[in-house]
Amino acid sequence: MLIHQIVAAATPTLERSVRRWIYRLGGIGFIPLGLLDNSLIPVPGSMDLLTIFLSARSEELWPYYAFMATIGSLIGGYVTYRLARKGGKRAL
Repeated sequence: MLIHQIVAAATPTLERSVRRWIYRLGGIGFIPLGLLDNSLIPVPGSMDLLTIFLSARSEELWPYYAFMATIGSLIGGYVTYRLARKGGKRAL
């Protein structure tokens, strides 16, 4: 019971700190997110949500964010492709 209370109390703080970290990274944050999204632990919709959140804060930068989301997905997909090509299922 105590663990549930601690987790419930820490969740809003964790969410706020993650949100601040993502906003601080800006467009560069799409690169690690693209790597994570194209790994074995996909995060469905994460690129879309980040693009929406960042574009809503700075409407004039939406083309930049869309471009960075594309670059992040390409890099993540390429890294996953190279791992699979080099080592097959064992590498993945």
